[in-house]
Amino acid sequence: MYYVYICVFINRLIFTMKQFFLKSTSVLMAVLMFFVQTFSVAAPLPGDRIPESVDVSVFQLDEEALELAMHELNEIEDYLNVHEDFTYTDLEINANDLALNLSAVPAPSGSIYGPLGIPSFVWGFVLSVVGIVIVYVMTDGDKQETKKSLYGCVTSAVVVGVVSIIASK
Repeated sequence: MYYVYICVFINRLIFTMKQFFLKSTSVLMAVLMFFVQTFSVAAPLPGDRIPESVDVSVFQLDEEALELAMHELNEIEDYLNVHEDFTYTDLEINANDLALNLSAVPAPSGSIYGPLGIPSFVWGFVLSVVGIVIVYVMTDGDKQETKKSLYGCVTSAVVVGVVSIIASK
């Protein structure tokens, strides 16, 4: 009689171990596929040569063009160093030639980068509520960036929920 209970227990144990083995193997295979895809994209081309379709001049720094582009800003900086109490309005009134190409409108905030150069969505996705707080504090309460981190947090919760439901079946 006890022999039957022992056989049933061993059978269930083997079935549970089989399920665990299959689930862990599938997770490991998914991680392996992710890394293979990632490293194949980053792998050097055969012979370490650059394809002809890539314009190499884009990646070379032209210091003269940079100095020419920054010359106007350097003039404004020098002017403001001499006249430390000037504002943008004073600069428009007193130095028209310097403020001609300037704009008081701030740069658009449509950048994909958030605090520390990491997108706000990633902050929320990886760190959840802590990520939302970090984004809120580091962007001085920027509502758009905080909303992006909130979307990341919600996405993370949905992904974890779906994975846990699938894993429990």
